[in-house]
Amino acid sequence: MRRSLSFVLASIAASVAASAISAGCDLRGKSSCGDNPPDKAVTVTADVACQIASGGPGTLGIGFGGTACAQTCGPPYGICNLPPDYYAAFEGANPDASAPDASDMDADMDADNDGGDAAIADAGAIDAGAIARDASAPPRCPAVTKPVVVTCGVFCEGRLTAGIARPRRSSAGPVGDYFARCAYLEAASVEAFRRLRDELTAHGAPRALRTGAERARLDEVRHAERTSALALRFGARSRRPRAVAPSSPRPLFAIALENAVEGCVRETFGAALAHHRALTAGDAVARRTARGLAKDEGRHAELSVRVLGWTWPRLTPRERRRVVVAMDRAWRALAAEVAQPIHPAIQLTAGMPDAPHARAMLTLVRAAVEARIATPEGC
Repeated sequence: MRRSLSFVLASIAASVAASAISAGCDLRGKSSCGDNPPDKAVTVTADVACQIASGGPGTLGIGFGGTACAQTCGPPYGICNLPPDYYAAFEGANPDASAPDASDMDADMDADNDGGDAAIADAGAIDAGAIARDASAPPRCPAVTKPVVVTCGVFCEGRLTAGIARPRRSSAGPVGDYFARCAYLEAASVEAFRRLRDELTAHGAPRALRTGAERARLDEVRHAERTSALALRFGARSRRPRAVAPSSPRPLFAIALENAVEGCVRETFGAALAHHRALTAGDAVARRTARGLAKDEGRHAELSVRVLGWTWPRLTPRERRRVVVAMDRAWRALAAEVAQPIHPAIQLTAGMPDAPHARAMLTLVRAAVEARIATPEGC
């Protein structure tokens, strides 16, 4: 019987932490969040904006990474946020990347299938040649000629949903600021799982997925409270994200794409980081808080893989390729983002891994996720 994804993530974190200790690591290095400079705005040409949108982690309008972003913003920034009007124009110029093609939907669209990972395998999940062909196809740039203002930011682990911005740096010290960002993302996750629950219901998803999303929402309410208390303990008040206005359910492709990038990639890596913090945080309260969060986040990662499995046979071949390409870009963006500078106090207090160990952890987490979505055994 195969171990749960949550167990695998905990084992990866323990292995990386043990490796750091055996190497004499003093937990001072680089990682993802912390005492970074505030977000900055950069004005670019429409051509550069198109390059940023083309190279990011995937058509979500939440944040883009990649070479063009890195060249535009410079270190230590790893995320580029484009204005909503430009992003809408980019989507309009590339409808095949953002809208489902009903004529190509599978015949079993309405089947009550909770096949999870097996559904992905049955649908032919990973076709490296098709992915390469899809990734190499140049996107179409929108008919925008005016300069575009790009907002440069840094990465924090967590799950967002379209319409909620990434957290901004506060005026508190590095440790308080770090936990304030975590609290913001936990609160954003409440909204993300509420939306996922409602949209899964609207699309006729199995009860297990709907109740899993509701349970995750309740988990995140508790997580937001605990991380807000941690931020306050270190002198920072966390801000709450603005809730997404209720709207009609999005197409299944948009749900699958967001779940793949924010759930299967970012939140899953965040779960591994939570396990690492639970083992290595120098502050006892931070360590205890991370221990309470880690198990829940591992379960959320499993839910994300199961949601991907349920949506997979309901997507067109083209949409599947877009999802896999978006995940690949998100993994590569994460690899660049975890190398950004972090204040030493964040590592010592919160237990974040240094850059070499964070990259090693990311490699192992990616392998674990891809093993789940490419084999029929299920979670």
